[in-house]
Amino acid sequence: DYGFRHFWNNRRPITTPADLKGLKMRVQQGRVFADTVNGLGASAVPMPWGEVISAAQQGVIDGADLPIYNINALKVYEVSKYVSMTFHNYGPTLLVMNLDAWKGLTPEQQKLVMEVGREAQKKVRELTESVDNFAKAKEILEARGMKVNAADVASFRKIAEDKIWPPYKQQYGELWDKIVASK
Repeated sequence: DYGFRHFWNNRRPITTPADLKGLKMRVQQGRVFADTVNGLGASAVPMPWGEVISAAQQGVIDGADLPIYNINALKVYEVSKYVSMTFHNYGPTLLVMNLDAWKGLTPEQQKLVMEVGREAQKKVRELTESVDNFAKAKEILEARGMKVNAADVASFRKIAEDKIWPPYKQQYGELWDKIVASK
């Protein structure tokens, strides 16, 4: 799993959703990502990752969101000043394969794919969770020149529950309830 996403930007620390007002934040190209960022108060700018660094340098966007591990690994500190620990989005990782391709594998090959997939998931989770806390993020990213702040996570969740979730709950009904209950 890629863990929780946190906002990074060039303008200011983000402590509550109100701090997102007026910020242009890059989002992944998908409705749920734009709905989330717009619902929290920023202006969503859908954009492929390959354009993000230059867009931040040129002021096309003020920032984006990423897990702490990726903020460091992708050297976001070279183009951004602030990281706010908002925990506003969780990114699970899935191993997906075409069913016909899966059926074309021998039972031994299927077993190997499953074992390697679990090992990879475990390693990614370990790497992500090793830095996905305020103290570790502060240690790593402030050494690289960024300012790291804690956010009022409950205020982000309240906005999500009140403003962002309702259309999805209406669309997905019982499935939505199961997703929320799975926390």
